[in-house]
Amino acid sequence: MKFKAIKLIYFAMPFAFLLMMAATASADIITVDDDSGSDYLSIQAAVDNASHSDTIIVYPGTYTENVDVDKGLTIISKSGNPDDTVVQAANPKDHIFDVTANNVTIKGFSLKSAGGTREDAKAGIHLQSVQNGTISNNILADNLVGIFVESSSNNVLVDNTANSNELYGIRLQSSSNNSLISNEVLYNGFGISLISSNNNELSNNTVNSNNNYGISLFQSDDNRLINNTASNKKYGIYLCLSGNNELWNNTANSNSFHGIFLWTSSDNLLNNNTANSNELYGIHLFGFSNNNRLTGNTASDNNDGIRLSWDSNNNDLSSNIANSNQKYGIDLIDSAGNTLHNNFLSGNYKGIKVTDNYENQIYNNKISDRYTWKTIFIGTVLTVAILGIAFLFIRKNTNYRDYLLIIKKWLFKLAIASVISMAVVFVLLFLYYFPFEADLPDRTVYIEDLQWTNITHIDESTCRTSVSMNMTYLYKESWMYVRKDRPLPDDLPVKIQVLLSSQGSSWPGDVVFSENVTLHYQQVYPFNCSFDFMSGNYSVMVEVQRKEYFDVPHPSYGEWRWNRLGGKATKISLC
Repeated sequence: MKFKAIKLIYFAMPFAFLLMMAATASADIITVDDDSGSDYLSIQAAVDNASHSDTIIVYPGTYTENVDVDKGLTIISKSGNPDDTVVQAANPKDHIFDVTANNVTIKGFSLKSAGGTREDAKAGIHLQSVQNGTISNNILADNLVGIFVESSSNNVLVDNTANSNELYGIRLQSSSNNSLISNEVLYNGFGISLISSNNNELSNNTVNSNNNYGISLFQSDDNRLINNTASNKKYGIYLCLSGNNELWNNTANSNSFHGIFLWTSSDNLLNNNTANSNELYGIHLFGFSNNNRLTGNTASDNNDGIRLSWDSNNNDLSSNIANSNQKYGIDLIDSAGNTLHNNFLSGNYKGIKVTDNYENQIYNNKISDRYTWKTIFIGTVLTVAILGIAFLFIRKNTNYRDYLLIIKKWLFKLAIASVISMAVVFVLLFLYYFPFEADLPDRTVYIEDLQWTNITHIDESTCRTSVSMNMTYLYKESWMYVRKDRPLPDDLPVKIQVLLSSQGSSWPGDVVFSENVTLHYQQVYPFNCSFDFMSGNYSVMVEVQRKEYFDVPHPSYGEWRWNRLGGKATKISLC
């Protein structure tokens, strides 16, 4: 029996080899050239006529099209140079490469002009529910999103350049086990963003000069960030509601806010990272960021080196270097149970500052402050100066009675000056905390002539009513919303919604109508619609809301929330 089995295997091997050769032979090479002389003039035509595992080679040129890739293909430029093989969106409201198949490779292209809206952003390359793809050596510029990986896993993004995309350079949404290696992500709204994406690895990426944050993780766990560089206009590396991530050997220097920022993020490991020369803090743990380990990091030449605040508890900080920061090497504010040991803190105003010490353990740190020497020097200079002035004053005023009169005179002047100063401060505080139009944001859109008319019976229990009103977008420069870089526009997209509650029940009730409209500055917008309600007495609220996007994801709201710009309440009785 054993001999027969060996004999069968021996005879089967040639057939297996032939099958493999047949499979290999079936993978064709297809060429695309927009100047003719090839198999196809467009990439989409080549994809449509290709079979799984085929290779499509695209000659240099400019191709205006949107390509749907629904087969496992290799699509590469012939030259390997993205600058001479350009694909720009024929329809800006669609992805340029929309990949919905596994095992797809896209290499060597420049991809431009994918747009859409912020709610439905389109990308240069979009991976949707796919695996084992390779995206390499592409340039993605002037799109809304460079590369968008959605509900996909085990893909590799390597050596791509995502440059000047309006929203994201690279975005992962609900995606896991992907590798992002040696990509350059520059001058985008946001650099690399992971949202609800776990077990990904980001290594050797350069994420610089993006408008908001370089690398961000929102509700994303168990990711590894290794040897990345992040120098941006706001944050270098940002974690929000994210845990069990590892940050090794990253550099987050020269950011306008923080180098590395953890917001409500726990159980992360930060090891051997560098966060220098940031305008605020090198490393900041904020808002219930607990049980993190910070070891061997360098945070120098910042405002504060390492800062823990707002109940960031039970963190372990060891062997970190925080030198020459303007204020504190390590600053603990309202945070408990932290352990600080074997850290090196030199040349800071003060090495360690603790506000409300809730049993933090601080030991074996090496501290050499500017604060101590500065205090001694200033104290000595002031003491000498005061004694010198007093000596000269006494010599010139030897008459004891004249001396008392002079003191009395100067005390009276000091009292008058103090009263005037307090009055000025009181007025300024009053104007700051109680501005004359403190409720202006809620009246940015003014609603008038709200009427409920044409109340008619539909059946025994249901009535139909119509509502009409005039809305005017009056206050473009509402103080609460205006930011230097984002004032309210002349054309303001808003949502109108009607909330209805039976009198005596919970308020504000249920949304019974919602519509998106665009209001124009200082122009009246007439609005009317009809509803069918059960007979009864109701409290009604009409609201105008605007979607506000955050520069960084907020732990409570995420990336955006609705803000109320105007509203009006009334009561109606139906039938």
